[in-house]
Amino acid sequence: MLITRAALPHTETALLDVIEQSFKEDYDRTWAEGTIPYPGIDEMLKELQAAGHRLAVLSNKPHPFTAAIVAQLFAGISFDHVQGQEPGIPHKPDPLGAVLTIQKMGIHAKDCAFIGDSTIDLETAHRAGVQSVAVTWGYHDLKHLVAGKPGAIAATPAEVTASLLG
Repeated sequence: MLITRAALPHTETALLDVIEQSFKEDYDRTWAEGTIPYPGIDEMLKELQAAGHRLAVLSNKPHPFTAAIVAQLFAGISFDHVQGQEPGIPHKPDPLGAVLTIQKMGIHAKDCAFIGDSTIDLETAHRAGVQSVAVTWGYHDLKHLVAGKPGAIAATPAEVTASLLG
């Protein structure tokens, strides 16, 4: 989708495929140079895990990149499941990735919270039947997040922890 949006209208599919492949090769070599977690995320995840919360990742990034990023940036965190974009799993906001993750974890949707920084994440949570926590430090601004009707809004990782731990 990124390549299609960046290309001129009516660009041939074959050319889009070549550009996408080149992008993926470059991203595979360079993603680690500028990809860092937001401050406080590692601590938040460790605190949630220590409190007994099970963790998973669902991303629209291709799965190999998602898995590599999570493994490198969060080496000290144990995730039950990490899911990036793969054939057969539609992009968020389609809820299938979330539903499959919940099933693989062997838990109920009512016992889950989906933490996200975009209205796409909020829509995914609503469609999957899980709680949603919108975070204000990422993709969408507060106005758009509020319009997505999250169950909670957090301006810091500590607020996410407080929201989930009560």
